[in-house]
Amino acid sequence: MRETEDNRIIYKGKVYKSLRQACKELGLNYHSVRSRINRGWSIERALTEAMKEQKTYVCQGVVYPTLKGLCDAYEKNPTTVARRINELGWTVEEAIFTPVGYGFVYECIEYESLLDACKKLGKDYELVRSRIKRGWSREKALSTPLIMTEPVVVNGITYKSLLHACNELDKNYDVIRGRIKNGMSIADAFALPVTNNHIEFIYKGILYKTLKEACKALGLPYGRTKFRVQNGWTIEEALSCPGYMSLGECRIRNILEKLSETYFHNKTIKYIFEKLDLSEQYDVFMDTLVDAFEKSGYNWTRKRIASLRYDFAVVRKGEIYLLIEFDGVQHFQFVHLFFKTLEQFLYRHNADEIKTAVPETKQIPLLRIRYDQIDFCEDMIMDALNNPSRYLEQHNTYLTNEEYWDVFENVEKKLKIEHAYREENFYESKI
Repeated sequence: MRETEDNRIIYKGKVYKSLRQACKELGLNYHSVRSRINRGWSIERALTEAMKEQKTYVCQGVVYPTLKGLCDAYEKNPTTVARRINELGWTVEEAIFTPVGYGFVYECIEYESLLDACKKLGKDYELVRSRIKRGWSREKALSTPLIMTEPVVVNGITYKSLLHACNELDKNYDVIRGRIKNGMSIADAFALPVTNNHIEFIYKGILYKTLKEACKALGLPYGRTKFRVQNGWTIEEALSCPGYMSLGECRIRNILEKLSETYFHNKTIKYIFEKLDLSEQYDVFMDTLVDAFEKSGYNWTRKRIASLRYDFAVVRKGEIYLLIEFDGVQHFQFVHLFFKTLEQFLYRHNADEIKTAVPETKQIPLLRIRYDQIDFCEDMIMDALNNPSRYLEQHNTYLTNEEYWDVFENVEKKLKIEHAYREENFYESKI
């Protein structure tokens, strides 16, 4: 099975003029199949998996081979009907004949609108709406306590408001409120230390009276540095790490430098080969890699593979000794700061799969550190440096490869549901 130069599709011995025609005749969703191919699936795999997922729908005694056929017959929105059947557990008749609302589902209850949900749940509509505009999901916007007025629970104790909790626990209200506003949980917002800007500290042998004074003397942006310190960075980390580095990358860099290891940061494999005077070997490396990927069903081109960057590549004796990837929360959860669409989020995960497959194919040890393991970075790096062969197939010190990505699987399903809700509301708004 393949796609020919003139875009014809040959699938199970039959020739189709295009992928779109193949999907139409097979009763498959073209956009779903195309999206999978764009994420690196082979055409055969994308079509075969879509066929497996296909099911029939019976309504008033008539059998419909596809959801689209069913919805076309009754002039219904496929997104609405699919959500009602697959997520709410409605029968086909209920999904078709129940009037279409303009709302959404929150905690298994369907509301006519966001305003309707706020009224019934006793929430401040304007505040919830502003949260959603800032990129919050509806679920998070509705479930997070309204900062000024609602009771909050900290360490098992209920306080009548956030301000009351801050006063009782001697915390800076503006800092705690800002953390929650930026998406941090209430527990984490109170657990992280609040750095007092007026405490003196020594950095590189110089005494500074305030953080602002240090930033001014070092030519660093005070806002970014203050934000880092308020979100778990030490003062030294906040001042010394470049603005493009995450906290995880900063700590890994410091560990490697403490161990006097030679490394490259955020560089492509081609760049690393050139710096190691191995340019002649690069083409052979890529040719065997692309050939192996094609046989495995990955639809990634040589150019896309070559564009991948690894967080750290540790070098010994002129060769890549160990690759290290620090996977922040955005590798597992849909973070609006990093992604605008579900496709971008899934593409990021597909890139992670390829970045794992490259060293596995070429027998290069790879250590992946998850965001919730940041406090164990040094132990994990030491183990990987001392036992590199262990990381040729298993890429985490404490978790199997399956356990490492378990968090992603649940998030992906949740995001697909949320994405369907957004599509439904957009569709309804056009009617």
